[in-house]
Amino acid sequence: TVRIWDLDKQAELRVFDRTGYRAAAAVSPDERLILTGSSDVLAESARPHGAILWNAETGKQEHVLVGPHKAPVTCVAFSPSIERPLALTADDNGVIQLWDPTTGKEVGTRIDQHGSPIVAAEFTRDGRALVTADAGGQVFRWNVSNPQKIEKVHSYPHPAGVQSIALAPDGQHLVTGGSDGRVRLFGVAANKPLWIADRLSAKPGFFVSVEKPALETISAVSVGWDAAKGVAVAVAIDSLRREPGSATGGDLDEEYVRLFELDLARQAFREVSHPAAAHACLINLRQNGAVGWSAAISADAGQLATVGRDEARLWGRDGNELAAFRPHQDLTFAVYSHAGSLVATASLDSSVRVWDAASGQASLTLDDHSAGLLGGHEKPVNCAVFSADDKHIFTGSEDGTVREWDLASMRVVRLVPADSQGITRIVIARDGNTIFTASRSGQAAIWRLDEPAQPVHRLTGHAGEILDLCLTPDERWIVTASADNSARIWDATTGAEVLTLAGHASEVTAVAVLADGPGLRVLTGSSDKTAKLWAISGLGLSTTRPEAKELLSLKGHTRGLTSVSFAPDGRSALTAARDGLTILWPAASAE
Repeated sequence: TVRIWDLDKQAELRVFDRTGYRAAAAVSPDERLILTGSSDVLAESARPHGAILWNAETGKQEHVLVGPHKAPVTCVAFSPSIERPLALTADDNGVIQLWDPTTGKEVGTRIDQHGSPIVAAEFTRDGRALVTADAGGQVFRWNVSNPQKIEKVHSYPHPAGVQSIALAPDGQHLVTGGSDGRVRLFGVAANKPLWIADRLSAKPGFFVSVEKPALETISAVSVGWDAAKGVAVAVAIDSLRREPGSATGGDLDEEYVRLFELDLARQAFREVSHPAAAHACLINLRQNGAVGWSAAISADAGQLATVGRDEARLWGRDGNELAAFRPHQDLTFAVYSHAGSLVATASLDSSVRVWDAASGQASLTLDDHSAGLLGGHEKPVNCAVFSADDKHIFTGSEDGTVREWDLASMRVVRLVPADSQGITRIVIARDGNTIFTASRSGQAAIWRLDEPAQPVHRLTGHAGEILDLCLTPDERWIVTASADNSARIWDATTGAEVLTLAGHASEVTAVAVLADGPGLRVLTGSSDKTAKLWAISGLGLSTTRPEAKELLSLKGHTRGLTSVSFAPDGRSALTAARDGLTILWPAASAE
């Protein structure tokens, strides 16, 4: 997949599926198009290998580029020139083709002088020249000002395979990262490197030597421009250490990023040192809990991005992490564990993630891959709740099931087929064996986990789906919120309805309850942009009918409410809505 993220919200905006096993992707200069490699999307074509041009805003395919490729596409690129738009695709056979990104048509003749898979390609800023590199170590510069007559104008001798290339902003220098662990600086017309950054060198300013022998590969190089300090080069390094004396070789993988400043006047690299960076490297990705397959520096050289496995991270030049981006789709629910040390988030991607509340690091992902024989959820997960001992999590999904997960094994240990139309909320009683569910069918239900085949009671009466459910502190009463514009109170023992709270002009989306002496206080939130506070009296009394009195209507949101809650001491309430606001409402007095 290829994913687009909102940098401010750290939220995933769009996913492009089946984009090829080599993770080839590029963004057009106007940010309107995304170019990716492809996989089985072209399987029915007579020429199944190619690339796809996507509309970045709609997520739709604009053009499928099949062209001359007889092997998987390994590299794609756009010319930065808006006046001369060009797109490039290159494949595992070393074949390169230029395209018109507007029409999706081939432009000019193909380039087939590389004999190995193309690993990198970059246009000059004016779009008139192109540099390409292959896994065999060949690096060529091409004149593409006339795509009908593409000419090779220079080659850069490279004794090892090339992993990445980057053109310096001055247009006169090329930086390469090799599989031999060296970064090389070339002049555009030079026949040999002007400078080599070598880990084994004892001279200051180069890679700092590690204590033990290592094999290193430069997995990515990226160039940015700092107006004050000149060119900055970010280098991602994979290090395979071999500990002497170990019978098995003792291989330890490490991945880290180093930041250099390129002194163009002296044609030399100078490593940037940071007080908090161990061994003079900017980021040790293993120490920071990340994995780095690639690194990119921003155009102004102020930030770096690292990518690996299922995450991307944004860093400041001081080595501090600024943001993390992980492919957990739009969240539907979040809940703390009882001890407060964990947070579980449910997602539209049918998974639940468990996070360390202190560090913010994801510790577990509960999905179909880990679920075991009972399997994971097949549709979005709407809710999650921890067991009393925080060792299990119960999840409810649009697939109509409740699943109980054992956090130690990450497996599903119990499945309750609660309601085929989807589960919206789950509450667990203190006995750990009774759960209460709300569903889109408009029914709530009470279940015993030791006999999950059938519910003990079904709570019927709502004319619309139930959007929220809560339990009173003494567990005698259930309160539900529904799309039929009402909230209702039910007897948790018999399942009988005892009271209806009617007063909202639109669906009731959220509900909270608080003990109030012999009675209750109920807070309801609605799509009508208000929250209402209710006083409930007469519950459980044979001599008095239950009554609900509306005390307050809280108006402050400009869009529908999504969540309401009481503080534990009852002295304040919290509301949240689709307008992005969270409002804390203080009580005027104890009364």
